[in-house]
Amino acid sequence: MMKAAVVKGPNQLVVENVPDPACDADSAIVRTHRAAICNATDCEIAEGVFPGHLHPPYPHVLGHESSGEVVEVGCNVEGIKPGDRISYWCKMSGAFGQFNKIEPAKLAIAKLDESVSFDEGAVLELVGGTMRLMWDSGIRPADKVLILGQGPAGLILLQEAKLFSRGTAVTLDLIDWRLEKSRQLGADFAFNPAKAAKEEILDQVGEVDLVIDAVGNSRGINLGIDLLRPGGRYVIFGHATEDQAIAMREICIKDLKVTGFSCPDEKNIDLINLGQRLVAAGEIQLKPLITHHVPLDDLEQGLALCRRHEKVLKVIVDIA
Repeated sequence: MMKAAVVKGPNQLVVENVPDPACDADSAIVRTHRAAICNATDCEIAEGVFPGHLHPPYPHVLGHESSGEVVEVGCNVEGIKPGDRISYWCKMSGAFGQFNKIEPAKLAIAKLDESVSFDEGAVLELVGGTMRLMWDSGIRPADKVLILGQGPAGLILLQEAKLFSRGTAVTLDLIDWRLEKSRQLGADFAFNPAKAAKEEILDQVGEVDLVIDAVGNSRGINLGIDLLRPGGRYVIFGHATEDQAIAMREICIKDLKVTGFSCPDEKNIDLINLGQRLVAAGEIQLKPLITHHVPLDDLEQGLALCRRHEKVLKVIVDIA
């Protein structure tokens, strides 16, 4: 038997003993060392409000950001072996359990360099997701990039934008200490839109080439649209839980391109492994994003920390 955090229904999360997962020919068993709470998605899944087509069926073991050690592989599994330290994108359940059954052929798996800790490995799943956006963003050399929101995803997207454009990175957030973290991680300009008017931002920065939205609310969307140059690009990362009022007239007048993002399945492995190498080289910093640790038994406390958004970025759940 193993210990796991099981979601049995909306607002029904129980840490209890459940049977160990069994390995079959196409699967592998990973001993989870660390798991990270996804600030929005894990809270929404636990509450039962995450979009239905992506919501794992009840009951299930919560969590999708984790790292660990391979302990068993099936006879059809290639590319990993017992003893490998790995992270993976993306399995929408199973992270908050002592063991996780995965199907390697359906995932993008990264083997962790010796210099990459299990803490960082747990956050690497988010790097895999953000790298997919960067691949499809149309980012170009010397682009001036605006990142809306400086939570964990926004802070990673900031670092990736600096790496891939070598241009100017501008960040917006309503929480000043996150803006300070943003400056520490390379933002050339960082603004609190509750304190800096659009005209002030334009006066200091000018219009931007690309907006990356890691927030998803209409105030941020329309400010991003206002700050884009004619013909600029607006790319949405986050899953908005509600429809937003968007300045359609400005999109038309300025001939803006507003998109989500997509990425071929065959690129996912390359992208998460590139992300892993950038973390190992210190070019993407994940340790500054980790603000709290909780044991598995205190997962509810960790979720509560994320809901409050009070000086919280990534909460790591210590499992092994």
